[in-house]
Amino acid sequence: MKSIVTAIAFISALSANAGPAHHETNDIAKIWCGYRKIDITDVPIAILKQISDKYYGYSVSGAYTSEEGENEYKLVLVNKGRIVIAYYKHTGDFIKDEMK
Repeated sequence: MKSIVTAIAFISALSANAGPAHHETNDIAKIWCGYRKIDITDVPIAILKQISDKYYGYSVSGAYTSEEGENEYKLVLVNKGRIVIAYYKHTGDFIKDEMK
């Protein structure tokens, strides 16, 4: 039970400062292509922990999973107008990131 409460608190902390990201329509289409939007609570805790360490100060403004059966996650992270798109395997392994 304690781990569930900790996970909920962790997810809340990541998304607490998430404000609307300013994208042009084309940028949003590129982010979503081949992925479907999911709730942040559907992202594995191992990935969220890695994000909090690697991208300290960033908020998760969007979470997506691949439409193909590859179980890949794409997370849109925002900090003071800077946008990073981070890709992870469902196992928690980092794939790559892109600065926008």
